[in-house]
Amino acid sequence: MTSILAQRLPPVMRKMHLVTSSGLIAIASFRQVLAAPSSLVSERSAKLETIDPADKYIITLKSGVNVTVHLSFAQGLHGNDATTGGLLGQYDIGNFQGYYGHYNKTTIEQIKRHDDVAAVEKDQSWTPSRMTAQYNSPNYGLGHISHRALRDPSLYIYDSSAGAGTYAYILDSGINDRHIDFEGRARLGHNTMQYEQKKDTTGHGTHIAGLIGSKTFGVAKQCKMIAVKVVYNNRANTGVTLRGYQWAVQHILQYNRRGNSVINISVNGPPSGALDNAVREAYGRGILTVVSAGNNGGDARQYAPGVGTALVVAAADRYRRRASFSNGGPGVSLFGPGVEILSTWIGSDRATSRQSGTSMAAAHVAGMVLYLKVLYPRRMATAAQARSYVINTATTQAVGRVGDAPNKFAYNGSGS
Repeated sequence: MTSILAQRLPPVMRKMHLVTSSGLIAIASFRQVLAAPSSLVSERSAKLETIDPADKYIITLKSGVNVTVHLSFAQGLHGNDATTGGLLGQYDIGNFQGYYGHYNKTTIEQIKRHDDVAAVEKDQSWTPSRMTAQYNSPNYGLGHISHRALRDPSLYIYDSSAGAGTYAYILDSGINDRHIDFEGRARLGHNTMQYEQKKDTTGHGTHIAGLIGSKTFGVAKQCKMIAVKVVYNNRANTGVTLRGYQWAVQHILQYNRRGNSVINISVNGPPSGALDNAVREAYGRGILTVVSAGNNGGDARQYAPGVGTALVVAAADRYRRRASFSNGGPGVSLFGPGVEILSTWIGSDRATSRQSGTSMAAAHVAGMVLYLKVLYPRRMATAAQARSYVINTATTQAVGRVGDAPNKFAYNGSGS
């Protein structure tokens, strides 16, 4: 049995006061061992890898190709070239097969001409979808998603189940898992570049995790958060993001979590057919991805992966107006709170920060997906059902200055 709770949102972090009932579910400890994938990448290549995308490529293979034979061909071409790292990663998500490597021009031209190859794209830099920080404004995001109207944005109304038993896979800069607001529910699942630092040094991933599932700032206050680190020194790239995404998909499938998990990607970059294919294949296998629309003030279709199969989230301010920085357009699925949002941070086990960006808007929606999966398991069972439900139950005609984006704002179904 669950019950409806109300949280009065604080202007600064302090102990959370809830109207509780006997229906409140205890938070289980999170001690599961997270398995690491096997790798065909040599230790030398892994050590040489940097986040710089120069001379790196994502190669998509045609359906039915013998991947082992093709990779032997590619490795043979690379040979003993000491200037490049060769194979850096392999992708295998449903019908999407490919690999990621550091190759000189001669090698990549030969790879392009091979009959096995469907597409070759240059690796490109990606960045977290965060704007500037402001520290002296009230928190309103949770209140906004639990009210159709802007009656009381400081009051968050939610069911006490609060996403219990669900998992958020967060592709970002890592998580400050010692923060008290995570209550032991956050863990590092995978460090994509194994010779780089594991901990969150930028704060972005910790902020996102806090909005998804922390005790005070989170939408799904009892979910478990798994960090998949793809951001290093405030930068990511397509190839590393794809490798992190594949790890998340494989982990969800391995532990049979399609019905109780979500993947959040709050980094953006130039269009990538390979990443679009990966998101589409995961969607077809029941795994929903939530992505930020991007902070370029343009068309989300030019920056956000998985348009059409992911939930692409644009940012609105405290007055539910499209944020000036937010991407928009018909590729957007809905809007969420994304301006001056308070959440967890790095530097101590109690640190907080206010941040703005479509990252923050996406995090609210990712948390809401988990929250709704517990309340409505049949309606949210598959990725397609969950995506449709979130879009169809959003508050309509609530956002100002939307342009040609759908006028929909995230709503948790509280009845308020």
